[in-house]
Amino acid sequence: MMRTKIAVRVISISLALIVSAAFLPTLASGSISTEPVVDFGYVVKGSSKTITLKITNETDYKMNLVMTLKYDVSCTFSLTGSPIISMLGRETVDVGVTYEALSPGKCTGELFIQYFNSTFGTVVVPLIGNGVEKGDPRGTIVIDGCDTGVEDRQYNGSPISALIEGCASGAANHGAYVSCVAELTNQLKKAGTISGQEKGAIQSCAGQANLP
Repeated sequence: MMRTKIAVRVISISLALIVSAAFLPTLASGSISTEPVVDFGYVVKGSSKTITLKITNETDYKMNLVMTLKYDVSCTFSLTGSPIISMLGRETVDVGVTYEALSPGKCTGELFIQYFNSTFGTVVVPLIGNGVEKGDPRGTIVIDGCDTGVEDRQYNGSPISALIEGCASGAANHGAYVSCVAELTNQLKKAGTISGQEKGAIQSCAGQANLP
């Protein structure tokens, strides 16, 4: 699925600060871009889901950014790494954002990305998560309309559904896709993330899917 990007343009501001008898360089005008919204979908109560947000420095200059989160008391959003990032010109940085479903219902928050001097502008990324009770089909893995009935758990920092989607995007044909899913579910079962029955349910839906 293609994601549109939003960009915040930064007003050029001349800095005339003297440090050790030398002038600091002028901060040139530029921008950063990222996804317009982070939607975690449905997450089973008591579990969490992490999504990787890509932030791109659209200028040729180095940027130092700080990230902060704001959310309701009934929600829990967090960053997987440091809230401070330093980016070279044209560099793209991956930032992990995690939603923990504490209770059923919709949860919203905001991720603020700004320069150390907030005068230079702020990017605000809305965060959306929906907690559901265990057994709710909205919190399960669905492959091309086929509900596996398997809870969409985390494996190596990614939801199982995202790993299955990765098989679809990287496969040349349906046979290769099914083989990729089979290999993935073998790993998941070996790691204790899913049971043998859940492995069979995932492979069955993958086999019926009209993918890639």
